[in-house]
Amino acid sequence: MTNEPSDRTLILHLLRGAVPERAEEISGLWSQYGHAVEVAPSRKGVTMNANGKRIQFDTKTIDLFWLLGFNSWRAIEVYAPALVVATSSGLPLDQALSVDEERGQYEFDYKQRIAAAQSLITAEQTSDVSWPVDIPLPSADRDGLGNIQHMTAFDLVALALAFALLHEFQHVMFCADNPDFA
Repeated sequence: MTNEPSDRTLILHLLRGAVPERAEEISGLWSQYGHAVEVAPSRKGVTMNANGKRIQFDTKTIDLFWLLGFNSWRAIEVYAPALVVATSSGLPLDQALSVDEERGQYEFDYKQRIAAAQSLITAEQTSDVSWPVDIPLPSADRDGLGNIQHMTAFDLVALALAFALLHEFQHVMFCADNPDFA
């Protein structure tokens, strides 16, 4: 017998952690609807959907959230210097962008990570894609990331994922409460 929590329990913990002020309400609804959480096999495209009986997603879709979330965090280093220059000097943003001589490599890396995300969508599984070297591999161990910026990106990814899963949970509730629409 294993002491590992079920996928359903892990998702509930993620949702409760994302909205701690509503944790008891989420737990009550989670119990009331009694739906399954199904981790589907990875395939081309993304998998995240729900009906009145289950929420379904695949790990590749979770990896996509991770990659896009970390790349979004890294976008700060691409565009923040120009935003600071534009707001402090009154320059239009396009002029401030052209002043930033170091932006080229950062923007190239940013676009490479976007290309990796696009490749991930069309891949069968995450291992089919060349993972960007400056993005840590997906992990449930936030503290193991060892870098405060990576920990911050982890938190933002967790919130984005929780939002998407709460959306799917709303489908569960709607479909269960309105079987004629399911």
